[in-house]
Amino acid sequence: MAIIRSYKKWLGTLKEQITQSRLQSSLAVNTNMLLLYWFIGKQIVQKVDVEDWGAKVIEQLADDLQKSFPDVRGFSVRNLLYMKQFAVTYPDLSITQQPVAQFEATDYFLSNPLLTGIPWGHHTYLIDKVKTFYKQLKNRK
Repeated sequence: MAIIRSYKKWLGTLKEQITQSRLQSSLAVNTNMLLLYWFIGKQIVQKVDVEDWGAKVIEQLADDLQKSFPDVRGFSVRNLLYMKQFAVTYPDLSITQQPVAQFEATDYFLSNPLLTGIPWGHHTYLIDKVKTFYKQLKNRK
């Protein structure tokens, strides 16, 4: 009897630990994905808006990334435009610790850690809602 109770308690503790570990892993993946998407969006802003490469480069980039990473979802034109808007919406989302020549997830951190709890799909939903709200405001004037 004591062994059964002890086992159930031990099993409960292990299940809690597994659940916590899975949650932490999900948050870490979401954080890294948000950083990558922000970085890609910032690069798109730089090339299209600052260096005036033109919007067609986004279509080419989507095509090239999809060919280079066929097993990775998220590099559609639409999602790249969301990444661009994400970088515009949160210009200070990520702060580099040191100047680097290329993107390294460890060289960036979120200036607002609460954003890591928001999945990418929710960010895109919010971006759409904000755009709709601003369009409605402009139409009222």
